[in-house]
Amino acid sequence: MGIETLLIASAIGTGIQVAGQLKQGKQAEKLAEQKAAIELQNADAVRKAAVEETRIEQENLQRLLATQKSQAAAGGIRINVGSPLLIETETKNIAAKNMGFILERGLVEEMQFRDLAAISIAQGKQARKKSVFDALGTAITGFGSIAFLGIEGGIFGKKTVPLASTSTLSTQAGRRSIGSTTRNFPQSAF
Repeated sequence: MGIETLLIASAIGTGIQVAGQLKQGKQAEKLAEQKAAIELQNADAVRKAAVEETRIEQENLQRLLATQKSQAAAGGIRINVGSPLLIETETKNIAAKNMGFILERGLVEEMQFRDLAAISIAQGKQARKKSVFDALGTAITGFGSIAFLGIEGGIFGKKTVPLASTSTLSTQAGRRSIGSTTRNFPQSAF
């Protein structure tokens, strides 16, 4: 197998990696959008449930008030004055407070789901952006290696820098030329 075959295989491999990273980012963004859609559906469901629960509470209040009035009337008590009026007012106040709590709880839960949806969308966009940068890094690294191999193999012209073996590099690493004098410096452990 020649250097040309290695270069082609490296180019194909790099291309596949880049495409895979980009596809992974798109899939992550799509999944995040689907998750956000579910969270928004949950938000709508919570809001509708709170409104329905409030409507039921209002109906229960009307029944209770009717029962109170009929019992007072059956007992010969005037219903629009005195204690029956205070009882009716207090009953309405308690029911209004309960309905307020129901709507407030529904609003809080709805906003939590909407916040989760916004976070999911942001995470999906971030994953897609990251995949683009990862793919760019892979492309630069991969094609840089291919170019280096091509130059070293003489495919893209003449070799410009001879490859040195590691032993030559480590031997030369401890020497420095200063003017016409070469000095030996201690080798580092790294």
